[in-house]
Amino acid sequence: MNLTILKTFISIEETGSLVRASEQLNVTQSTVTARLKQLEEELGQTLVMRHKSGVVLTAAGHKLLKYARVMTGLWLQARQETSLPDDVDSLCNMGCHMDLWPDFGRLVFDEIFRERKSTALSIWPGDAAELDRWFGEGLVDAALTAHPVAHDNQTSWCCIPPSRTGQLRLTRAMYLSTTVMTFVESTPPPTRWLTRRV
Repeated sequence: MNLTILKTFISIEETGSLVRASEQLNVTQSTVTARLKQLEEELGQTLVMRHKSGVVLTAAGHKLLKYARVMTGLWLQARQETSLPDDVDSLCNMGCHMDLWPDFGRLVFDEIFRERKSTALSIWPGDAAELDRWFGEGLVDAALTAHPVAHDNQTSWCCIPPSRTGQLRLTRAMYLSTTVMTFVESTPPPTRWLTRRV
């Protein structure tokens, strides 16, 4: 099994079609079909059911999808971290809801950059469902979202919105580890949430 085959499988699921997956990957449909067949043979399982309207994952396909996303995501992270310059000592993959990036997300990014120049930041813009999935799969270290997305080993913290304080207030704990980003809690009703791994 290789990453190209896993990426092809993910593309098939995302597009719901072998033809659209081939277009997305810029390869022929026969290449997509051959990769899928090779993956199914390696696993000894049928991963998709073909219909006139496209494809649907089988139960085995749904099980594999989670692992395929994690494996391809970990490979991306490994490539990022090994290519960092020598003066960078850590990498933080931060998910940010697309609606929050223009104001609040950018403030968080600027504050981290200002306070911790030896940390490389990778921003993952996405919607609530993507942030939840990325966070649950461990692909992002922190998720800035309007709705908390805590899983079993995670905690949500409320942030003080910049509009009420005039500036972003961050705790120093944020800089102790690349996998921890905590914000001070506010007394007013929560308007922004950041989730972290514990």
